[in-house]
Amino acid sequence: MAIVDLRSLLKQAKEGNFAVGSFNVFNFETLSAVVSVAEEMKVPVVIGLSERLFRFADVDGLAVAMVRTAYRSSAPIAVQLDHGRTYEGIIRAIRWGFNAVMYDGSHLSTDENIKRTREIARLARAAGVALEAELDCQHLITPSGGGNIS
Repeated sequence: MAIVDLRSLLKQAKEGNFAVGSFNVFNFETLSAVVSVAEEMKVPVVIGLSERLFRFADVDGLAVAMVRTAYRSSAPIAVQLDHGRTYEGIIRAIRWGFNAVMYDGSHLSTDENIKRTREIARLARAAGVALEAELDCQHLITPSGGGNIS
């Protein structure tokens, strides 16, 4: 089965009333474990790689393995950059063959985040890559409505 477009995968999940698990992998062992279970259970999954991992691991090798594994798997798999915070990270993911990116600009002011998200959206659209964006989580309201948590 070929790598699966995240948008169509989520559309199928909504129509079929089921959830799709998203799992960040950190090495070849976690990649193998997630894909093996997805194949055994015959369920779709999203495998992700967080940009935070770029400093600590051979992400180039892992990313290639993620894409190659998704193409070879019998389970439907989308491959996503998770919490990408830089243009460079997002461009790397697109070049690796990831078909989805999650841009996290929540650390920025709302105006700057929206501006950068628009730029990333143009880039993702041009590359045919699905985009998820985190707009603002800096100020959370408590469940009781009792104020801001910073």
